[in-house]
Amino acid sequence: MTRHATRGILIRRIAYGDYDFILTYFTLSRGKVSVIAKSARRSKKRFAGTLELFSESQIVCRQTKGLSMVEEAALCRPFSGIR
Repeated sequence: MTRHATRGILIRRIAYGDYDFILTYFTLSRGKVSVIAKSARRSKKRFAGTLELFSESQIVCRQTKGLSMVEEAALCRPFSGIR
């Protein structure tokens, strides 16, 4: 399965199931992209502060049959003034 890395701004975060999030990013290279972050609500260390709305992040995703799955996320700019 292919992996791709891109920078994007998180514009929507939806709780899915008990532990997951469905995230919608706006990116320059791929446009509007929806991805799933498995166990993001349970794990505090893995996505610490990177899944906040209107924050710019560098994300690494793995393409699966359905939605792409987020493997890594690193915060670039938090834009805390907007929130």
